[in-house]
Amino acid sequence: MPPPPEGYAGHFFASIQREDAGGPAFASWGKSGVPLEVFLQIMQEVKEESETDLVWASHVCKGWRKAILECGPLWDELEDVEAGSLFALDRVRAFAERSQGNLRTFSITFEAGLQDLHISTVPIVLKQALQEVAKRDGGKSLVEFEPDMRGLRYHDDIEPIYAAIFAEFSAVRSLKTFKIYSTVDRYPAGAPFFFALPGVETLVLTSQPYELPGDARLPDFFSTSATLQNSQISSCALTTLVLSGVSLMDSVFPDFPHLKTIKFWRVRCSNLLGLLKTCASTLEVLWLRGVTTDAAVRYLPPAKDGSGVKDLPEPLDLPRLRDVQVASSSPFLWTTPTQTSIGFVTLTPALSKTSFTYQRQFDEHEQENEGSIGYCQGMSTASLTTFFRNSPALEHVNFTLCPLPADMLVSALAYAPSTLTTLCIGGTAAASDSVIDRLHSLIPQLKWLDVYAYDKVATVSIQAPARLAQRLKKLNVLSWWIGSKSLTIVANKPFNDEEPTLSDLRWSLRALLLTLSDAQLAHIPPHLDLNPPPTAPSYEAIKAEVLSLAAPPPQPPYPAAGPPAGASPAELAAQQKKLTPPYKPPASQQIFDDTVVALKKWNKRREEELAIEWLEKAGVQLEWSSRCGDLDCRDCDHPGADLWEGDEDEDK
Repeated sequence: MPPPPEGYAGHFFASIQREDAGGPAFASWGKSGVPLEVFLQIMQEVKEESETDLVWASHVCKGWRKAILECGPLWDELEDVEAGSLFALDRVRAFAERSQGNLRTFSITFEAGLQDLHISTVPIVLKQALQEVAKRDGGKSLVEFEPDMRGLRYHDDIEPIYAAIFAEFSAVRSLKTFKIYSTVDRYPAGAPFFFALPGVETLVLTSQPYELPGDARLPDFFSTSATLQNSQISSCALTTLVLSGVSLMDSVFPDFPHLKTIKFWRVRCSNLLGLLKTCASTLEVLWLRGVTTDAAVRYLPPAKDGSGVKDLPEPLDLPRLRDVQVASSSPFLWTTPTQTSIGFVTLTPALSKTSFTYQRQFDEHEQENEGSIGYCQGMSTASLTTFFRNSPALEHVNFTLCPLPADMLVSALAYAPSTLTTLCIGGTAAASDSVIDRLHSLIPQLKWLDVYAYDKVATVSIQAPARLAQRLKKLNVLSWWIGSKSLTIVANKPFNDEEPTLSDLRWSLRALLLTLSDAQLAHIPPHLDLNPPPTAPSYEAIKAEVLSLAAPPPQPPYPAAGPPAGASPAELAAQQKKLTPPYKPPASQQIFDDTVVALKKWNKRREEELAIEWLEKAGVQLEWSSRCGDLDCRDCDHPGADLWEGDEDEDK
């Protein structure tokens, strides 16, 4: 008799994996059963809902226990361990044992209430938990550690917790990502951290520092004045640095020979130029949102002639920088410096994407700084011109909602590189028909134009983009013909389904025209507001159409085509009287004004429909944005938003 099947209620694993094939070995009896891969996928879903349920599932039977315990991905994340709980240490110990070297992510939280333990006991519990992770097999593959200390916002002395982290994690050499969430007003000096964890590549710090008066300085995380075993840090392995609400007051930083990504949110970095110099040759992504800094000249060496007047900083070369986002008070990186200004000029030969509009919080864990931050405030015609000149590979630029005058944009775009393909100017003063009518000569390779007005009051008509598309098509007729050239227009929809149709507007206009006298009718065509798209009728054609609308239809009996041959003068006069329309008295001024308004609505609607029709036939992609106007709303879909709000290296 064959052995009974493994598994609760007779369920067993139908697939067979051998240990020499890299997975656990299971026997199956029969031709049916639950495939191991399906079972493990189900257990993964169980874990997502409840870690406790996964533990219970591992005690159902030997087969289930063997499958669950030997599946590494089920034990690679230990999240939200409560440091103030009496059961925290037991949970860490049990999980580390089960992981058998597969634990990769470990996060621990600190609650302000600490109902089970006193605040002074928390560092002890934390130290024991870290020891369990470090000394067991569960710590040998740990690559990410995340302490969340926001619950300790009312406790000033939390440096023992930092000391425990630095001391215990010095044994975890595999750690690559370190995230610290807190609301403290400053961090202890970071030298011990860098010595304890020399291999960390991603560092995320969030804080809520107090505003420091004047030139006050406090030691910060990157202070090189702190020592460990009489040594100082000279360089580190960081590739990604994300800071929120952190003050960097020091003028000297360690070298960052591998740093590729810097993202600052409401950060005070006194010597921003000095920081960028430490990673100038490797930096690829730079996001500055609400960053304040001192004048760069402050940190330059004194004048050699002893005059005491320092020279201005030289342009900073960032040869690999490709993604820049600058918002609020952050310095515009292409502003000519002075002795008192914070500006400095950068050379960005590889820059391809830039955004100067409102930015959202990029760290979803930091609740204190939720929402968005305003547009960049430091642009001028000269700095914007320098930006385009120094960015020969630029492809995408976003000025949405910026205080951007039309003359500033037009003057600066004269120096835009030929690689520029995406321009977002919705909600700016530069979003006007006059500017759009010039873009074909300023950006001949344009592929994406966003003129959406967030207040739903469009300042750009749909006719202007249609004319732009026609001119771009003429400039790139071969590319358009073979289909390699495409153009996307993001705009406000000029009309909606609830508004009267073009036919309704025409009949309303005709009804008003019939009430006007001949003299009033003669004054109607000059009131036409023409904004013609491609293939629109000319003024003379529209005038003739208006006059024909005002002519009443003939009434029976219809007059003959002409007087009979040999007709007498009396007969000719009678015939002429029949052909002459009756006298119409003039209508009131209000009716005349209503007719002018109806004329403009009818012709405007026809031009808009002709423009949309031409754009669709030409292959232009029209996107009507559905944003509600709330910049913090993530439910609204604004076409192309992902281009600016995300990055492949973004750490969330």
